[in-house]
Amino acid sequence: MFSYCLFRGCYKGIVVDGDEYLAVVIRYIHLNPVEAGLVREPQAHRWSSHGAYLSRSKAPVWLNVREVLERFKDRREFHEFVLSGNEERIREYYSSQRQSPLLGGEGFLAWVRARREKFSGEHPRYKRVGVRPTVETVVWATLNGHEAGNGGYSQGLA
Repeated sequence: MFSYCLFRGCYKGIVVDGDEYLAVVIRYIHLNPVEAGLVREPQAHRWSSHGAYLSRSKAPVWLNVREVLERFKDRREFHEFVLSGNEERIREYYSSQRQSPLLGGEGFLAWVRARREKFSGEHPRYKRVGVRPTVETVVWATLNGHEAGNGGYSQGLA
């Protein structure tokens, strides 16, 4: 039996300096299936949006390719940028056990930190604390949801 991780750990949104790092992050994402050995070229991966960046055909409504592509002379230059590979600093950032929620140059980081108090408490971390169920609630819901009653699920529970 094989086990695969679709995402490494919990999803974590980060604030990215769009001017300096947006294309770099897109490149990192597009190269993930290549570096994982799933495909030889990023556009060959079934679930990658890289093909939409290369094609003049209409991208899905939810995918804004224009914002990235306007940073390049044409689609070919974007494709060459992606194929040039990830920079070491981006590899280090994503391989870090404790990622910063910010990705950008020093000027951008200082700008965000100076405005930190203006950001909302709507961060997922705050939401999780407010709705975190107790262990007993989870066990009860699991037993009732699976109609386990006195069956195997309840054995060994104190």
